[in-house]
Amino acid sequence: MSKFQFPGILESRIDYIFIKHDVNVLCYATLSDSWAGRFPSDHLPIMAEVIIGPLP
Repeated sequence: MSKFQFPGILESRIDYIFIKHDVNVLCYATLSDSWAGRFPSDHLPIMAEVIIGPLP
């Protein structure tokens, strides 16, 4: 079981998705699920929906 605990609201971000040319981000989110106040890691998963290439 993870020992990572955070007794409050996650305010600072340390995880990112970097993009380059011809990548359009449609939406993004940080997945901050926890179990009994514990996180699986000190890093949170990042999800993004992107289009690679020009927008249709």
